[in-house]
This record gives sequence, structure tokens and C-alpha cells, in this order.
Amino acid sequence: MADGTAAPTPPSRPADLRQGVWVLVTCFVGLATCITTIVNYTVGALTPMLQSDLGWSRASAAALVTITGIVAGTAGIGAGMLIDRFSLRRVLLVSLPAMAVVEVGIALALRAHAGPGVVQLLYGLAAAVGAGGGVVAYSRAIVGRFTSARGLALGITGLSTGIMGIVLPPVVVTLAGSIGVSGVHIVFAVLMLFPLIGVVTVLRPRAAAGPDSREEPAATGRARFAGLRTRAFWQLFVMFAFVGMVASTLFAHAAPAIVDRGESKLVAAGVISALGFGALAGRLVSGWLLDLFPPQRVAFGLLLLATPALPALVWGPIGLTVPAAVLAGLAIGGEADFLGYYMSRRFEPTNLTFLMSLVFFGLTVLGAPAPYVAGLVFDAVGNYHVVAPAVVLLTLAAAVLALALPRVTRPSGPVAGNAAPAAGLDATAAP
Repeated sequence: MADGTAAPTPPSRPADLRQGVWVLVTCFVGLATCITTIVNYTVGALTPMLQSDLGWSRASAAALVTITGIVAGTAGIGAGMLIDRFSLRRVLLVSLPAMAVVEVGIALALRAHAGPGVVQLLYGLAAAVGAGGGVVAYSRAIVGRFTSARGLALGITGLSTGIMGIVLPPVVVTLAGSIGVSGVHIVFAVLMLFPLIGVVTVLRPRAAAGPDSREEPAATGRARFAGLRTRAFWQLFVMFAFVGMVASTLFAHAAPAIVDRGESKLVAAGVISALGFGALAGRLVSGWLLDLFPPQRVAFGLLLLATPALPALVWGPIGLTVPAAVLAGLAIGGEADFLGYYMSRRFEPTNLTFLMSLVFFGLTVLGAPAPYVAGLVFDAVGNYHVVAPAVVLLTLAAAVLALALPRVTRPSGPVAGNAAPAAGLDATAAP
């Protein structure tokens, strides 16, 4: 430590998990119901109904993923700065109710048969107000609380997105058949309010600061942007932009690609569920491996598994579509684990949320146009024979960038600082 005192001995992995269990539960629920999770796992399943019931084009439906990603990624930078400056709890107390209100507005617009432009605008508004409660925020809560089990805690938290990926597509298709697409968005509004229970009861300031609760000043001026002058940051930025392009394309076009092959909407939704199952396994597997092996190698291996996904969905035997989707989900599921783990070991804590939000900007904003572009290409040529090879190349490029990242240099102890649990992040388990 900088003052010459010995760093405290980190607890064992089981003890670390046990001590932070309520923070883990809160982040688990929050990530499961954040705006990007819900949009990524439902738009593809709802696309055939938007086309048949409301007359939307495929590109217009896929644009919902694009718009959400662009707005969430852009607004996330400001949200990250607010979290570093104030606390995750305060940001969430505003973000979650506002997001639910906009979802109700989307439901009303769909019930009134509003055009795609109106619904797309409301999706963007939901992403803007919900940016404070996304992957970066909950990952920052985890790295601020856990030490020995940091990678595993990130993986367990991320299981929520995989579970939602399995459950949401078939449930959404079934619900839409009885209550309509508008009714489904009322359900989304209710889901988005669930994390408030943990925000109020768990993510609160400590009554008394512990020995590890040292507070560092928030990064200001040139210090805030110091990480931008490193090779590691820009490699991460480009790598996650490529991953975002691949993931968003798969989420938006996997189900329509299966329908195009003559399969039913429920079978297509099952492929999206397979993506979610792969993401579920990927989060846990990657989280476990990150505590044991160099994070660059973990990311490289998982990304290689994703390369056959879209080609198999387009050209492979129909029996291979589910295994291919599972493999793709493994890589997609491990992305947030890797982001939080690597950056917390590589960059200073005082502006960690800000830097993570910038990389997430690359993941979402630069990746978000991919579904729309893929939709335009499909509308122009009538198939995915151009899109599938492009997805393979992007995945391979991301894998190479991951393997070439510099080694981590920071110890794996507590991530303190202005946004640490006892000094602003409020990620303290309730007694």
C-alpha cells in the first residue's frame, strides 16, 4: 500500500462470497431486469409479430436493438461519471422508476398502433433513463465488494442474463399471443422495478467504516482521462466494439433466420433461448476461470467458440442451430465478466466506472448499428450470405485483440476509491 502498511489478507473464496451475498443478490436481480438485457432477449422473438401484426419491416424491428444500444452506451458514460461522483444507490433510485414509466409509455404507443418511429423514440428514452442501472454499474458494485472471489462473483451475477435469455423468448412469444405486444411491455415495466428492494435495503452507506474503507479523492481533470492514454484501453475499446457487433446481430437476427428456414416461431425463440443458455454457462465458466488463469487467454478461448454461430444458423443442418447458439452464448456471456475483472486489475479505482463506461460505449454504440445494417443487407439481397462471413471475421478479430492485451498489473485486493463500497458505491450487505 502507498502508506507503507501491509495490505489485509484477502478472505477465502467461500468466505468472500458469503460476506457479500446480499450485494450479489441485488446485482443479480438488477442485471436480469436492466434495459439492455430485456431488449436483447426479446426484440428478436417479437420481430415476427411486429411484422405480421403491425406491418413493420425487419430493419425497423432490428433498429430497436440498435437504438437501445446506441443510447444506453452514450448515456452510460454520463451515468458512470455520476456513479463515481455520487453513488450507485442514488443513481438507481432515479433510473429504475423512470425506466418503468417509459415502458408503460411504449405499451400505450403500441396499443394505439403508433408507427415504428414513435416506438423507436420511446425505446431510446428508456435506454437513456435506464443507463444508470446497466452492466457497468453492477459490475462496478461487484469489483468494489469482492476480492478473492471477484471473477466468480461477476460470473454468478451474470448468470441472471443467461437465465433471462432462456426464459424470456418463449415467455414473451406466449404472452404476446394472449395480451399482445403492448401487454408484454407492461410486464417489462413491473420487472424493472424489482431491483428497488435491494437498492433500498442493501446498497446503502455503511454505518461505520471498516479498516479497508479508506477514501480516495475522485478523479478530476487530467487524472480522469489518464487511462485513455494507454494501449490496453484502446485495445479493449476496439475488441468490445467487435464483440458488440457480433452479439447484437445474433440477438436481432438469429430467430428471423430460423423462421426463414421454415421453422415455427417457437422453434426460433428456442434458438434465442439457446443463446441465453450459452450465456448462462459462459458467465459462470468465465467467472470461475478468471480467478485461475490470465484473463486474456480466457477471453480468447471463449471468443473462438463463438465463430461458427451465425454460419451454422444460416447454412448448417437445423439440428446444429441450438449447439451453435450455445457456443455463441458462451462468448457473449463472458464479456461482462472479463470487462469488470480485467479493468479492475489494470486501471486505477478512482475513475474505474468512467473508463468501464467508455468501453461499454464501444460495445453498445459501435456495435448497435450492426443489426440494422444486417437488416438492410437482408432486405436488399434476401438472405444472410453476406452477413454470416462478416460476423466470423469480427469474432476472430476480437479474439486476437483479447489475446494481445497487456498483462494485468494491479493486485486482486479490494477496489477502494471514491466509488468503493464504503466510500460512495454503498455496496454493503445488510446485516
